Amino acid sequence: MAYLRRRSGSKYWFAQWNDPVSGKKITRSTKVEAKGGNRRKAQDIADEFEEETKKVRTEIQVRKVLNDLHTRITGNNVVVKTVREVFDEWIDNQSGGISRNSLLAYRGSIEAFLSWFGERSDQEINLVTQKDIVDFRNATEKQRSGATVNKHLKLLRRIFADAKKKAYISIDPTDGVNIVKRRRQESGRQAFSAEELQRIVDLADSEWKSMIRFALYTGGQRLGDIALLKWANIDLQEQVIHFQTKKTGRQIVISIILPLLKHINSLTPPASENTFVHPRAAASFEAQGSPRLSSEFGKILYQAGLRDTHPQASRKASDPNFKSGRRKISVLSFHSLRATAATMLHAANVPPAMVQDIVGHDSAEVHSRYVKLGRDNVRRALGNLPEL
Repeated sequence: MAYLRRRSGSKYWFAQWNDPVSGKKITRSTKVEAKGGNRRKAQDIADEFEEETKKVRTEIQVRKVLNDLHTRITGNNVVVKTVREVFDEWIDNQSGGISRNSLLAYRGSIEAFLSWFGERSDQEINLVTQKDIVDFRNATEKQRSGATVNKHLKLLRRIFADAKKKAYISIDPTDGVNIVKRRRQESGRQAFSAEELQRIVDLADSEWKSMIRFALYTGGQRLGDIALLKWANIDLQEQVIHFQTKKTGRQIVISIILPLLKHINSLTPPASENTFVHPRAAASFEAQGSPRLSSEFGKILYQAGLRDTHPQASRKASDPNFKSGRRKISVLSFHSLRATAATMLHAANVPPAMVQDIVGHDSAEVHSRYVKLGRDNVRRALGNLPEL
């Protein structure tokens, strides 16, 4: 038998009973006011809710039956919002009480789910099932660290709990979805997907946008080499760029592909060929090396929801990325553009020796760490390399 309960802030009786499919408790407003001696009417509605759910077999059917039954009994249509509307409402309600960085991190997690959910983001929020949440968790776990997956799940739980409190849903699809176990990080870098690259570029300022384009379209050249690039190194007549890598001292020549050529032509012509293409980054690198620039890029990744902690937090001794004063390699960083380029070139059946020469790795052993064949998202990106 269903039973009635009051909810703080609401004038209605709420029915509560166990879902025959999942065994979870279902709570639903009867839309019968608690005042005025209407308890019997509310109990009848609650019992009918329970009886109807016993006749169906799937979670989606349960929700549809409840909505239809509620409309038939009360004469009022249930207020139903889409997934995107509920997520937007939730994030709008957070904007006044949290820091900008936290807000950007929340938006990154929300965008990760909505991007994965695709067109279904515009369906009714009460049609999201536990299986959807599990599938999202499993798909994300294949591409991201356990900490990132759990961060997304934690936020989804907050959003759906709020949606249930507001009676947008009667069953919370995140209930019973376990977090993933933290696994040992791989020694190599992860590559970005096309969608992630676009998210990063959208958040970056003009100089970082340019550095990202130069890095990706030159086969993932290193951060220091991109920061110290001068206009004298760019030969537009031959459409090549000359690099002398800081790490190995190798001289390499990279062809300028069309997207990069368009970008170069959009930049303000230099007063002197000896001018740095990215003057602010060059000044930072010459003064402090790569750590400060790496931290700046890490902040962009954090804002895009692709990094678990803010770069400033990583300086604390208590942070897991630090041990005995030494920083562990982050799975995602500017260097991931190098992994992305290597993976895309390999997936395009470019001969390994040529890939190794373009990307500039020093040995096949090192090179193998950067090639992440089997990542479906990168393979899809390959056929439609984004023009950032």
